[in-house]
Amino acid sequence: MRLTDWIPRDGDAILTGEGFVFYTFGYVHPRDRVVSFIKYIPKEFQDYFDVPWLPYEWELEGVRLVRPEKLYSPKIYDSVVNSLREIIPDAVYFNPYVGKELVTVPRVHIKRVYVPQERLQFLLGKRVHDELERKAVEIITLLS
Repeated sequence: MRLTDWIPRDGDAILTGEGFVFYTFGYVHPRDRVVSFIKYIPKEFQDYFDVPWLPYEWELEGVRLVRPEKLYSPKIYDSVVNSLREIIPDAVYFNPYVGKELVTVPRVHIKRVYVPQERLQFLLGKRVHDELERKAVEIITLLS
């Protein structure tokens, strides 16, 4: 799918050019950006955020990622907004309709989008799975 054809839906994962991973929040978005919340942060930016971290690291496209322990508390949200102001200033957007600052991903910062339904079809269509993929397919098959 081309990015120009993508219509943001709740739960889509967004990878930015800076290496951040955001999840789309909701179905209504400003034309030039996507309302979202941060899920994974490149390890190199970890010190910008005053939050407790999960004790794990992930890697996506060669970038080491860390994840805040909690994603939804007011304190965490304030820390994310303040940190993004320094790293990606245009990711903080004042929405005049709700009268609040929101975390958004400007479309010009989007490198790749992962749509859950498409990724599921890809995973189910693979002939060879690693251990985690195999377990995911087992759970999906069990619940379907």
